[in-house]
Amino acid sequence: MSSVLLACADSGKSREMMQAAMAAQPEDKKILEFFMYTCPHCRAVEPTIASWQAKQSVLFQQGIYAFEQIPAVFSASWQSDSKIGEKEAAIYYTLRRMGFEHQMRLRVFAAIQDKSLDASDAESIARFLQKEGIPAAEFGTTFKSAEVKADVSRAESLTRQYGIYSVPAFILFNRAIILPQEYADNQAVEAALLGKVKEFYTKNAGKPAAF
Repeated sequence: MSSVLLACADSGKSREMMQAAMAAQPEDKKILEFFMYTCPHCRAVEPTIASWQAKQSVLFQQGIYAFEQIPAVFSASWQSDSKIGEKEAAIYYTLRRMGFEHQMRLRVFAAIQDKSLDASDAESIARFLQKEGIPAAEFGTTFKSAEVKADVSRAESLTRQYGIYSVPAFILFNRAIILPQEYADNQAVEAALLGKVKEFYTKNAGKPAAF
């Protein structure tokens, strides 16, 4: 199964696996989004994430909760002989460590999905990024670094830990799941995110251990 098909899949199995995984986790103040650059749904939800983050900026600034995007990496034993999403994760963490991920995020989505840029070919990625003003040599060195390898390994571990089967998927406070594919549009997704945050914030107000 290709990474795109896997990424866009939406089934009862996805939610069932994640719910079972969350049940074993302690309540946390983090919101996680698992995504892949090859996933059209992940790209489509990007404006929603930006809008939601802007509306929740005060909570972020006060450290009430944290938001982390994690590139999904599916283990070899799950679907194929290679780790699906491994190269995409390396691209994400390389750009993040170089300080370019935020400004390049939508461009990388577009290049991979609209211009057939091969996310598994590091050299092609480096050439594309060089045209965008990012030094190819620095990208290559960072891409192969022990730090990025550790980042990717952690992403794979978290993908497995949370039972992620399809993306995009949001895990909120280890207590709620939002799968954008289940909603009519991005406005509904944003409303769900805002609603869940309000629910957990209200429930845990004044409880520093949880928030």
